[in-house]
Amino acid sequence: MKMSHGLRSGAVRWCAAALAGVLVSGGEARAAITTTVSGVYDEQAVNLNAVDAAASGTAGGNLVQVALATHAPRVAAAFAAGTGGVIHFEDTAVVADDSSIVASFPGGGVLTITGSTGYKIDRTTNIGSTPISGDTYLRNSSTTQIYNFSLPLSDVGVTVLARNATRTITATVTYDDNSTATLSGVSVATNTGSGATSSPDTFFGFEAPVGRTIKSLSLAGGTNGFFAVDDLSFVSVPEPGSVAVVGLAAGALLGRRRR
Repeated sequence: MKMSHGLRSGAVRWCAAALAGVLVSGGEARAAITTTVSGVYDEQAVNLNAVDAAASGTAGGNLVQVALATHAPRVAAAFAAGTGGVIHFEDTAVVADDSSIVASFPGGGVLTITGSTGYKIDRTTNIGSTPISGDTYLRNSSTTQIYNFSLPLSDVGVTVLARNATRTITATVTYDDNSTATLSGVSVATNTGSGATSSPDTFFGFEAPVGRTIKSLSLAGGTNGFFAVDDLSFVSVPEPGSVAVVGLAAGALLGRRRR
């Protein structure tokens, strides 16, 4: 029995999403954190917390930082175009030690994030940080959070939340040619309560240099440097094969109209 191209493509996307939702580790199936994205960074839906500072430290390698004021409109435009968005981690329940994050965005796109020892959804009362959107945030089983992206990205942003003691963060960006760039010695101040002014949360924003894409981001908190993040955002770059397919389709349509 033949399957139409549209039905076959839909089936492939469904299977990919289904496989991404359950990963196997050590012979034991581990579910993924599945979510959808928004087009708004720093969405103050429940609390009144907000991003307070931009990451400032020692840069190494070919690092290109982006301010939140520049990054947020880019992500909003990507969301509208079906090429990106913001993950708010607004889950209704606490999730312990999942192996991946699977985010769906408009246009049928799916970004799968892997690499850490365990991704956890947690609440303010458990470790003292205040989310910048919703009432939950993402934390990790170790002092390093790793995000390996299944899609090539031109931009990525994330906010490290203040906690009960100052954290010194090192961010490492890995590009598609496996070269790396770092931002080290970033001090994320101590949380002194709830609300925007007393919870000094720090935004990390990066874009790929010309000719490169971002394939991974890691945040390391050092010894006893456990921390939480919120509002992980991204702008994806269409694969060359996808661009070629779109070009062929446009060419065929143009030729048909001329005939």
